[in-house]
Amino acid sequence: MSYSIKAVRAKIIETLQPLRASLGVRTIAPYSGQFDDMADTNKLSIATVFPALFVSFASSAPAYFEEGEDKPNMRFTIICGAKNMSGNATCEDEATDLVDAVRPLLHNKYIGLNLSEPVTVERENLIAASASWAICGINLLVNFERPV
Repeated sequence: MSYSIKAVRAKIIETLQPLRASLGVRTIAPYSGQFDDMADTNKLSIATVFPALFVSFASSAPAYFEEGEDKPNMRFTIICGAKNMSGNATCEDEATDLVDAVRPLLHNKYIGLNLSEPVTVERENLIAASASWAICGINLLVNFERPV
């Protein structure tokens, strides 16, 4: 079975939903230019959107099984946006708390898809930070089932 980019992204978003209750994440959505909208103060603001998790398709490419068969995969990036909510931590700390909460929900999990192996968190990185906000990225690898 193959999956569309939208279907895999929707499953990732569904898997992240518990973070609304546990960490107070306000926004869990596909990335569709929200940062551009935040630059326009009449639309969205960090105060109303963050903490946020935006899921974006990054790439796809065939990989190969040892026998030489195609093994399709997709990569996604989760953009974690945090503001300094507690007053006691830095924004970078708040963003890395989001990363730490996302990892166990996705890494080594099949997330309800027929995958050849569990989702892999390949990399986590700090993208940008200021005194009032921070953005981290989480790169995921999703490998699909072995061809029949």
